[in-house]
Amino acid sequence: MKQFITPMKFELLVMFPTSPVRSCWQKRIDTAKLLIDQLTTEFKPEKYKDNYRTSLLELIEAKKNNEEIEIGGVSKVKPDNVVNLMDALQESLNRAKKDQSKTKKKTTTKKKATTAKTVSKKKKATS
Repeated sequence: MKQFITPMKFELLVMFPTSPVRSCWQKRIDTAKLLIDQLTTEFKPEKYKDNYRTSLLELIEAKKNNEEIEIGGVSKVKPDNVVNLMDALQESLNRAKKDQSKTKKKTTTKKKATTAKTVSKKKKATS
């Protein structure tokens, strides 16, 4: 099982560098710091485009000019491959109950047969 370090634990480890717990987390902390340093770059806003703002401004301009507005991109058709998770879960539970009841019947039958054989063997041994 993997353990994750919480922000609170991290703060405690930084505050108490001589803690025995620190040694087991030290490698993870160093790796995390290295990864953060490698992935940190300067933010360049011109690198990103705000599509929502652009679309909204176009819509406002169209309304201002009394133009007819087309609403597109929204699909009302449901895909055929959608599975109802509750129905699938219920079917799975029903199958598990059936399998469990079959297993119980088999073990009960085997126990009765084994008990009958044991009793007959004991009778033969005492005779």
